[in-house]
Amino acid sequence: MKNLKRILAVALLVLTLTALVACGKEDLVGTWEGKEGDYTVTYVFNKDGTGTCSSDGVTVNITYTADDTAHTIDIKADALGQNVTQSLSYEIKKSELTLTSSGASVKFTKK
Repeated sequence: MKNLKRILAVALLVLTLTALVACGKEDLVGTWEGKEGDYTVTYVFNKDGTGTCSSDGVTVNITYTADDTAHTIDIKADALGQNVTQSLSYEIKKSELTLTSSGASVKFTKK
């Protein structure tokens, strides 16, 4: 039951991140770590459009597509048999990725 809650928390995090602004897919590739409330969240974006989202010991596989012109990223996750898709915009400054949803921002540092 505890793992189910963790998986749902990661899936909800992917769903609730709704805005991000700036660079291209190459800048996005890598491992990014940040804090969302009490949770440490880690995104891994691979060159081939795959990756993971991890929090509190639970990892969800993702696929993503970045649009350099529109500065958006579509992230798809499979959590508990449910396919979840979220379209985001993003901003990268040096080694910091900022994700913003409903006026709340989460900063991730490249590892």
